[in-house]
Amino acid sequence: MNAKIVNKVLPSEEEEEEELVDPAIEIRASCAASRCQQEVADYEGCVKRIEGDETGEKNCAAWLFDMRTCIDHCASETLFSKLK
Repeated sequence: MNAKIVNKVLPSEEEEEEELVDPAIEIRASCAASRCQQEVADYEGCVKRIEGDETGEKNCAAWLFDMRTCIDHCASETLFSKLK
């Protein structure tokens, strides 16, 4: 096999691969810390309130949904411009 072709297909071990970073993680964290602070606080408050519930009847699904909706909406405004 031609060495040039092999080097293009199989990079040498010396070459470092560029580590891919998901921009959504950083953007969502930024949104949670800025525009969605109230929703995050509401969810965390609910989690603290039901921490001791051993029956499993209580949950924070509504607060989780509100928080995720806020974060996703905020992130969608900038996320797609950062994707390659």
